[in-house]
Amino acid sequence: MSKGVPGILHTYIQQPTELPLFESASLGSANCLVFLPGLYDGLVTVPYVDALRRHLEQAGWSLAQPQLTAALKAWGRSSLEQDADEIEQAVDHLRAIGKTNIVLLGHSTGCQQIMEYLVQPKKSNGKLRSTINRAIIQAPVSDREANTDSPSYDPKIQEKLQALYDNTPGDARRDTLCPPEICKYFGLDVTVYRAWSTLCPGGDDDYFSTDLPLTSSTTPSVLRPLDQTFGKLPKDVPLFVIFSGADEYTPNPEKTQPALLDNWTRAAFTNSPDAPSSTAGASKGSIRGIIVPGASHNVKQADKSEWMAQQILDFIKK
Repeated sequence: MSKGVPGILHTYIQQPTELPLFESASLGSANCLVFLPGLYDGLVTVPYVDALRRHLEQAGWSLAQPQLTAALKAWGRSSLEQDADEIEQAVDHLRAIGKTNIVLLGHSTGCQQIMEYLVQPKKSNGKLRSTINRAIIQAPVSDREANTDSPSYDPKIQEKLQALYDNTPGDARRDTLCPPEICKYFGLDVTVYRAWSTLCPGGDDDYFSTDLPLTSSTTPSVLRPLDQTFGKLPKDVPLFVIFSGADEYTPNPEKTQPALLDNWTRAAFTNSPDAPSSTAGASKGSIRGIIVPGASHNVKQADKSEWMAQQILDFIKK
């Protein structure tokens, strides 16, 4: 990130706590890309954002970065539902100040936030959230599988989490903190609900695991089938999937990523009589996917960042 970036600091939520949104690049543009970072991230922690901002400015787009309640180490007390509600308020704020073309770009857990935003109705009224024009998910990974593949993986933690979740009353799960042992494992205070949702099968954060069935009829289990997530994507909101080819949080990315894209595309066409197969780099209906060769999870390589930023521009300008 550059030493300093000129822009405007907005307040997009007033109550119950004021939350800021930083807008940069072409400030007066009606075209706006909203960037959503991952777990433990904040405004300046994802390295490719500066390259993205420069490309957007050259193309006449603004870049909006809302700070959510879940930013940095606060995500352990939040939820994807709360994240999506706050993102909607950011979108509504941007619409109110004249942004007519809004694209959401999520990195890592920002991808889960976008999926939640697009496919899960609001619990308050059962309606979908405010319309956006396009969506991009960059480095979508399974936290559950990344944890299992980690050198520090402790299977007993997952077992204790599931037991803790099962034995905690439903209404209390979102407010009850995990015991110190589990909080230490995460490196932050985390509620029973969010810890379970992140690491256990059937968790609400579990959008991208490789073992998720296409439909509930194919493999009945606690796992949420893809036709209940990708199968519910709005048909009028094109989705761009960007994988990092050397993603350190994806086991065997060269095999896993094309298979994931194929499954997600099939799920999106579950109700279509001509459901297509897909390959990475191919465009099928409203879902398009690419792999950034050799890129790390957060695309810290400068040359990869520049190339990816151009791919993003090509997608949003269509």
